[in-house]
Amino acid sequence: MAADNLNRRRWSDWGLVPGPVDFDEPAYSYDMQDSIAEYRISMVADVALSIPGMERTHVEMPSWWDWRARWTGAGGSYIDLEMTLFDDEVDPPSFGGFLVTADCAPSELLDLWLALRREFPQVWLHSPECRFYKPGSFRTELAADTG
Repeated sequence: MAADNLNRRRWSDWGLVPGPVDFDEPAYSYDMQDSIAEYRISMVADVALSIPGMERTHVEMPSWWDWRARWTGAGGSYIDLEMTLFDDEVDPPSFGGFLVTADCAPSELLDLWLALRREFPQVWLHSPECRFYKPGSFRTELAADTG
């Protein structure tokens, strides 16, 4: 993931969340009626930690609610991921998404998201306004620096 420090911005209250197979845009999570993907939380954690530049930032064996990781890029850019769960009453719990807090270029966030989608194709970007983004709409509307 290449940094573009001129286009860096702060991202808070964004998420990378499991969702439906597909949807018409614009789509909002509060209107979503389709079934959503269920991913094993341990598999998602392993794939996230396999992304170059990603490191675990929590103790060795936390509860899944305490799972945290940080991707660090050139020039001090970063993307923090905080695990959320759909149902911690079942074993194993279901992956509910990552809360994203970052200071990075949109292209860096897109690259990380696409790396996760290679294994988990129904992971979508979720805005603070509850909008679901597909990679193409994110690239067009928010990530002009991605080329």
